[in-house]
Amino acid sequence: MMAILSFIYYKTGAKAEADKLFDSLNERAKHAYVPAYFFFYNYKCRGNLDQAFQQLEKACENRDLYLPYSLVEPIDDGRIPYDERSTELLKKVGLLK
Repeated sequence: MMAILSFIYYKTGAKAEADKLFDSLNERAKHAYVPAYFFFYNYKCRGNLDQAFQQLEKACENRDLYLPYSLVEPIDDGRIPYDERSTELLKKVGLLK
């Protein structure tokens, strides 16, 4: 929920609150499992595509539970774009042919 709330704050202009939650999420990830997809989602909405794709790669390596849903995510920022980088990653994990 922290990742989703951070995304919503960011998209609605409450960037300080979003950053605070995102920092907390990063801290939590140091000692507990946080799906890499949630970091992908947040980095993508912030326009940091290099970091977003690093997290997408990590999500693919971890066989992240949220990856299949990201192909049909109704919110564009949560959806994996169909481009050369993502297509190759998704083929590796069997989500695209």
